[in-house]
Amino acid sequence: MYRYLVFSSRGGETLPESDIAEIMDRLGARSAATWHNRYTDRTISIWDTGDPSGAFRTSLFEPGVFILGRVISRSGGYPEWRARSICDVSGVSGLRAQARWLFENIWGAYVAIECNPVDHSLSLLRDPSGGLPCHHIRWKNMDVFSSNADLFRTFPGQTFTVDFGSVAAAALLPNICKSSTGILEIGTVLPGELSTFGADRERQYMWNPVQLAGDRLVIGRSEAAAMLRDTLIGVTGALARPYAKILHNLGGLDSSILLACLQVSRPGDALTCVTHFSDSFRGDERHYTRAMAAHAGAELIETRLDPARVDLPSLDRQELGASPSSVFDCLQMAGNLHGIAAERDVDAFTYGFGGDIVLYNMPGVYPALDYVAQKQPFARLPRILLDAAQCSGWSMRETVFRLFSEMAAPADCTCYVLNLIPPMPRMPFLNPDVAKLDDAIARIHPTLVAPADFPKGKYLQIATSAYLNIDYHLSVQGQREIDRLCPLLAQPFLELCYRLPTWQQIDGGIDRSLARSAFRDLLPDHIVGRVSKSVPEGIYDQVFIRNRDMISARLMDGRLVSNAIVNRTYLEDALHSADALSVSSLSTILQLYDWEIWADRWSAS
Repeated sequence: MYRYLVFSSRGGETLPESDIAEIMDRLGARSAATWHNRYTDRTISIWDTGDPSGAFRTSLFEPGVFILGRVISRSGGYPEWRARSICDVSGVSGLRAQARWLFENIWGAYVAIECNPVDHSLSLLRDPSGGLPCHHIRWKNMDVFSSNADLFRTFPGQTFTVDFGSVAAAALLPNICKSSTGILEIGTVLPGELSTFGADRERQYMWNPVQLAGDRLVIGRSEAAAMLRDTLIGVTGALARPYAKILHNLGGLDSSILLACLQVSRPGDALTCVTHFSDSFRGDERHYTRAMAAHAGAELIETRLDPARVDLPSLDRQELGASPSSVFDCLQMAGNLHGIAAERDVDAFTYGFGGDIVLYNMPGVYPALDYVAQKQPFARLPRILLDAAQCSGWSMRETVFRLFSEMAAPADCTCYVLNLIPPMPRMPFLNPDVAKLDDAIARIHPTLVAPADFPKGKYLQIATSAYLNIDYHLSVQGQREIDRLCPLLAQPFLELCYRLPTWQQIDGGIDRSLARSAFRDLLPDHIVGRVSKSVPEGIYDQVFIRNRDMISARLMDGRLVSNAIVNRTYLEDALHSADALSVSSLSTILQLYDWEIWADRWSAS
């Protein structure tokens, strides 16, 4: 994985070279990665672990202008973007003026940096996908920026304070990008943000998915399907291009579509997939994965999910993120994913993560609400309502009633939609005083606040997929670091999906219908028509049973309870009656355990 550190002074002061050298010596001693000094002058010093000839690297353009990470062109075939001068290709100077050109002409996982020699300010622009993190602290009168917040724990004298309000926000609005981290001393440059650090900090948001969706594509279904197909094949091929051996996680419709994209974009390559299964009926989808792997000519590795492989103590060795994790996923450990990758010398994983959201598997009346909100022809409304009813499993009467109820007393879009998101299994575990959605909404990325009358179905899609909080850059000590690729969350593909009407994406009353149509000829028929979802039954409860005493001991007298985030009485009752709890409630307890470890370790740093 590519990592970077940037040290910068303010006001033209000279950097303390000895302090920087101490940090880099510490990192060299504790890390298997090799750090390289890519650029240093009196006011800035840039270090990374990349290969100067590789896809992820530090590039110098005009004096004082750098891009860290990977940059891909939007031109045909999505080649790697290589330029000597941003000024020359964009026709403008200054990162503020260049930001829109960059967002419209390149994509990837990057942070652009500009040093202003006049006022000695430093500007940073982060790509809209958020694929490369950008964390910030003030240390010894320097601004320090890093891809990995955990690196700051090596800084002598630096202390950290957990913001427990962020834990409550993570519980209420998981996977919604927040404007701050979970550690008070650690800031962040948000995806799509241009942040200038001078005497004060100035923040501008240069990419706005809500505004982008307002420029709706008015095209026919066939043309939309063709654009969807071409774009996803293109971005999948581009993201996978630097990697020799990819292990694709194959499961449902979305990951099958991605396997088809890999097949088209990497002709002649031997493709390898892995599918996990449990012994329960709903936890075994090998009927589908075998058919898809055979259809694509890919090798399929089948691995039984084994709760004995889930090593909860390893969470104490995992690299720390700046915020609580959005989801506790024990399936990679239970499925021995890294063990398989080590045997096969894999250098990247690919996932269909985000497909339910981006390709629109969101049942409800929302596409019909969008149709009315955008003043579409009334003559087609009965068909749109029928599609919404069929997709959601509601009766036509109930769907019509919900539509007109919302039209009669329209609610503010942001509050209405975000009130749909809080997961009920988590709510009883939280103290009522902290489980306040208004407080959580106040923490979200500023561009995720929609106009009051914005189409609610489209906003639901945007809020739950833009800047999606994935722990791209976290690793476990002792495991080989392997890049994770999620093509469905690539900027060009997100932008296309946001501009497509929601009602077009459930045409015929079928979720993800546009995607099914776009890739029909590359998938087996019964996968195109598949609507079921696999559930790893029997895994989370077995992991909990095996670790009950350890989990109980850490949670009952832990920081989440003492800081009034978790309701101690409810938690105690749940721990004693765990045999009767649902899978979602047990996964919630495991999530809380993960957060407890996260808070303990940051507080002890």
